[in-house]
Amino acid sequence: MSSGVRAAWAGLMVAIAAPAFGGGPADRARLDAERAAALETRGPPVRCLMVGEARESRLLSPQLVLVRRGANQWFRSRLQSACPWASPARFIAYRTTTGLVCQGDSFDVVDPASRIRFGPCVLGEFEPVDAPEGRSARR
Repeated sequence: MSSGVRAAWAGLMVAIAAPAFGGGPADRARLDAERAAALETRGPPVRCLMVGEARESRLLSPQLVLVRRGANQWFRSRLQSACPWASPARFIAYRTTTGLVCQGDSFDVVDPASRIRFGPCVLGEFEPVDAPEGRSARR
């Protein structure tokens, strides 16, 4: 076998094997969701957050949302039931007329490419949690 064919074969084997070793986006998303579920709580849960203060909202799994308020204050919301459309590749569109998003409120999941809205999904209470690994305040 020529060295060019051998190199191409080795590259193909790496491309095939990489997902099996946990290197794919789905595996990273699963690990992010597991880490967020395991974060230590930092006080009693709150019922509502002001939407204008939410700097980042991340769909980590069909049952878990992580919200950053301000520079480095994080909240975890365990959804009231599984949201089958949730994925880290999509984003949240809150449904509110009051400027607050509260436990029991609905939100839509939006696909960024097609802008198709899926939902509704229902928020749980907001638990203050430690900052996720690699997500500390930027100064």
